[in-house]
Amino acid sequence: MKSLISLAVAAQIPCNYCVWSDTENAKRAGATDEEIQEAVALAALTRHWSTIFNGMQVDFAQFKKEMGGE
Repeated sequence: MKSLISLAVAAQIPCNYCVWSDTENAKRAGATDEEIQEAVALAALTRHWSTIFNGMQVDFAQFKKEMGGE
């Protein structure tokens, strides 16, 4: 799990050294190719929406309310 999290972060930095190392570590820990791809895809999705919400200056209080928060 830790290697998958680290891989997701490394893919966004980006750091080729870390991506390679974290991928190898995740495989050694038993992660499947599908799990590795999902970790990277989720990192990309998070970055995508962060770019949209920040760039469009979506009101944070309204966002939290619509997401079921405060």
